[in-house]
Amino acid sequence: MISRLSKQSLFYIYILMILVIFILPNFSADGYSIIKHTTSELGAQATPLNWIMNTIFFLLGLSTIIQAFMFFKPYWFHICLITLFGLSLLLTAFFKHSPIYNQDYNVFEDKIHSLLATITGFSFTIFAFFVVFIVENKKGKIIALLITTLAISFSLLMFKFEFFRG
Repeated sequence: MISRLSKQSLFYIYILMILVIFILPNFSADGYSIIKHTTSELGAQATPLNWIMNTIFFLLGLSTIIQAFMFFKPYWFHICLITLFGLSLLLTAFFKHSPIYNQDYNVFEDKIHSLLATITGFSFTIFAFFVVFIVENKKGKIIALLITTLAISFSLLMFKFEFFRG
């Protein structure tokens, strides 16, 4: 019962995040674009309603950590990676990105956010790759490699095309 509830909670939080990504920009900072800006910028310092996106980051991170211990019990390396992902994602809720417009903000907090976001990306990508070694069927292995490839590709594209970071 608890594992089913936990699994469902991550699903519902993820769906909520998708809705927030598409709806919140209409009520957030003027000029925010889901194509140009990142989800971190929805939760940025001095951004209207930033608490909504930061709550999503917190809930996704917490739910991921709980599920790591529930579903990867014999795989300590995978638990460490996905827990690192969840913890760094959770902490981005407290250490916020700089605002999308040039204004006063806490530079230290922004730097910590950048570090946490980087850890989130790397830990997820490494985790996705290492899932290949615990999935038993060929389809699961292909999906894990596809997710790894997409995570790397999207990250590289964000740096290559800065105006398409969303």
